[in-house]
Amino acid sequence: MGQACCTSECGGLADEVPGESHAAVPVAPLVERRGGPSKRTPTPALPFNFPMKCVRVMTFMEFDVMPSYGQLLAKDLLVEPSDNAAVHFISHEWLSCRHPDPDSNQLRRMQGVFLEILAGRSENLFSKDDWITFSKGASVGSQRSQLAAAESATRCSDTITEDTFKQDVQEGLIWLDWSSIPQVLEVAKDKVEQTLKDQLAAIHSIGAYLDRSSYFWILAPTALHRDQKTLRDFSTYRTRAWCRLEEWANLLSSSSMMPLVVTEAPRIATYSSLTFVLDNAGRPERGPCSGHLSCCSAGHSISIAGERKSIPCDKISMQSVLGKLYPAKIESLANSLIEYNYTLLETTIAVERDALAKPTLEEFAQKWHVHISGHQGLNEHGLSLLHIAALTGNDPMVRELLERRCKGEPWLMDSMGHAAFQVNLVGSVATEKLFLETGDIGKEQMDCYNKFGAARIHMTSEYGRTEMLRLLLANDAEVDLPKRQGSAYAGRTALHCAAMRSQFECCEILIRHGASVHARDAHGATVLHMAALEPLCLVGNQDPIAKMTTVRLLLEAKADPSARNDAGHTAAELLGCG
Repeated sequence: MGQACCTSECGGLADEVPGESHAAVPVAPLVERRGGPSKRTPTPALPFNFPMKCVRVMTFMEFDVMPSYGQLLAKDLLVEPSDNAAVHFISHEWLSCRHPDPDSNQLRRMQGVFLEILAGRSENLFSKDDWITFSKGASVGSQRSQLAAAESATRCSDTITEDTFKQDVQEGLIWLDWSSIPQVLEVAKDKVEQTLKDQLAAIHSIGAYLDRSSYFWILAPTALHRDQKTLRDFSTYRTRAWCRLEEWANLLSSSSMMPLVVTEAPRIATYSSLTFVLDNAGRPERGPCSGHLSCCSAGHSISIAGERKSIPCDKISMQSVLGKLYPAKIESLANSLIEYNYTLLETTIAVERDALAKPTLEEFAQKWHVHISGHQGLNEHGLSLLHIAALTGNDPMVRELLERRCKGEPWLMDSMGHAAFQVNLVGSVATEKLFLETGDIGKEQMDCYNKFGAARIHMTSEYGRTEMLRLLLANDAEVDLPKRQGSAYAGRTALHCAAMRSQFECCEILIRHGASVHARDAHGATVLHMAALEPLCLVGNQDPIAKMTTVRLLLEAKADPSARNDAGHTAAELLGCG
């Protein structure tokens, strides 16, 4: 919805609004869904302030041009889903101010993907790892862990197969802003006010629409913006505030869906919700309200039927949506392992913190259901208060709990075998310094592996936490420590991890500390192979030139472009495979 549902982004920047008018919204038939993965239907965090209007996928496949809400309404092609209907929510960036896809680039690409799925070839559209992530609802690295079960529990359906995916396309419905929300551009002057009210009601229903959806698609093939004559792609999609809102609203919906990212590349890409959370935690510049808004560029004024009209900033509506979705998500995750990670998103999505910003130890223990016994009490997940304080980035609480700890006392392990200092996943430098000040973290502890075979230097490098990486290396973390043999990504070093996510600043730090650009993982992949592994950076450095910068940096450090992995491919060949 890069330029869609709000008044300023629905074409309101155009000089005039056409005079075509339409009848009131009719009562649409309910579309039933047969078979497919079972759809959980939790109570939406937000109500349907405007009906969820969809078009059938098979009708969508017949379009030559993406039709508007008014055009579909006039032809009686809009339907409302029943409780069991499969709904495909499609998020996209607009390619002009008057039509989201004037040259049908996005439409044709989406139709092509659906054709492959209908032909029973959906698994071929994914890499092996991405198909597992999408179909099972958890990342490959956590498939056999407690986290996998917790992560899968947040998704909307059971395991997806090619057959169920095909059926959900064949019998499914599509929600897409231009086609599902009334547009100011196409109504007569006397209908404008009501249309604006309907648009606002639809905006506040986005969370409910996503709760009701079965699949979340990001449609972002490279295409030219007709008005601005600039190329748009997935990287520009991620800069738009409304696009970010839909992606984040999906994450915060009652049953998060694995996003399906469609670009011009032959493969669909996806990511797990937990990976996205860890990558974005504590980074407000990536939140929806930090994205670009046309209303701000236009000075919060638009022209409707020749008259200038003041409009509120869209951030107000966005904050309202997020302010309801986030606490509802936290409540739905209560007493789950994933809850701790989601608490790290408060600053990123700019929601208001609880009035109790600095709880006492007793209040903190009560909130997380831990019986206080020094710092050693455990909750039902086997987590101590110190683990929870480190997980949730609560530095003052970490300090207080460490002051209660006796020097030299063995570190308490959680149910997955992790000490509290190991769960500082998002790179809080302040928290890490507090642990180091105890004097009880030597090189053995610095390089110890977690349950998934990774050490903190791997996690820090992968998620681009540069200051944390410098601190670990300054305290003798092993720069070329490989991931544990037998783990999902055995043999990968921190440089492999940083290169895979295009974290070129981390790559530079590691190379300066002597990291080998020739190290190979268990499959013979070098760091250059990692840099080429993911043509589309869904998680990691979002700078459009990050990948090329990473590759150039590795080549300057004498990485061998002719090196072949165990499958016989060079990095250049992998990059060309897309």
